[in-house]
Amino acid sequence: MTPLAEYKLSGIVVGKGSYSSGWDGELSPMDLAVAWGKLTEPENGRYVTYSQGYRWYHYRWREGSPVAPSYIAFHSSNNHIIPANENIRRAIKTIKRKDRIVLKGFLVNLRGSSKGRVVAWNTSLSRTDTGNGSCELFYVSHVRIDTKVYE
Repeated sequence: MTPLAEYKLSGIVVGKGSYSSGWDGELSPMDLAVAWGKLTEPENGRYVTYSQGYRWYHYRWREGSPVAPSYIAFHSSNNHIIPANENIRRAIKTIKRKDRIVLKGFLVNLRGSSKGRVVAWNTSLSRTDTGNGSCELFYVSHVRIDTKVYE
């Protein structure tokens, strides 16, 4: 694991995916889609919906939305969570949609081997990218869910 940048993520959880199989499921058992800025305002929830599938998240906006698709893309992200320890792993599992969270740690790249083959997984370092490769690979060492803190 190579840390590339310190990272802090604050916002509201708009999607959650759980994984347990494969080398990536062992390292990163959870994906969290998180939104911030105007996307956390309740009135915008009428116009924007989110869904999550295997390691991807998607958003849709309705006609008349006060936020443009580019705003949604730049104010939400899918985060592949790598818990720093068992306490963080347990805390992450308790997170639900609509929870307000703050996560701290590092964006990382991974290189290694699994069952005799080389594996690699890279983080995005940009807030303006979309599509394949735009997710954050996030080694999390601090979790705040509403007012509860875990380290």
